[in-house]
Amino acid sequence: MATHPSIRPADPRDHGAVRALLRSAGLVESDLTAAHWDHLLVLEEGNEIAGCIAGEILADGSWLLRSLAVAEAVRGRGHGERLVQALEARAVGRGVAVIYLLTETAADFFQARGYAPLARADAPGAVRECGQFSSLCPGSAVLLRKSLRAA
Repeated sequence: MATHPSIRPADPRDHGAVRALLRSAGLVESDLTAAHWDHLLVLEEGNEIAGCIAGEILADGSWLLRSLAVAEAVRGRGHGERLVQALEARAVGRGVAVIYLLTETAADFFQARGYAPLARADAPGAVRECGQFSSLCPGSAVLLRKSLRAA
């Protein structure tokens, strides 16, 4: 009988699998800190970590969506969308009004889910100060923004 995938907060036993998944997807994992792990979700299918996503809390209380990865063997099953929805719900539950992200390869995916491009020159200070913006993501990465609640 097939096991349905589930999304849950990551715990310490997941760290190795999450780091390996991020490396296999070509994403940065070297800067993950305890604060990131507190807001990292994993998608578990069977006994395997098949996906992950994290929210990085920025200085102004907004979040940077980061570390979205789905194992190549299970791509195309809607897992990425489920992970984004789960992280957004977690953010809303914590009073977050805006999520930002930087991407080189998934702008279309996120724009289809309500994220709008924002010129890097227009990035708020809290985004500019995060490592993803200032040094880890190349200047070619697209900055996207999504408001999580009505103004």
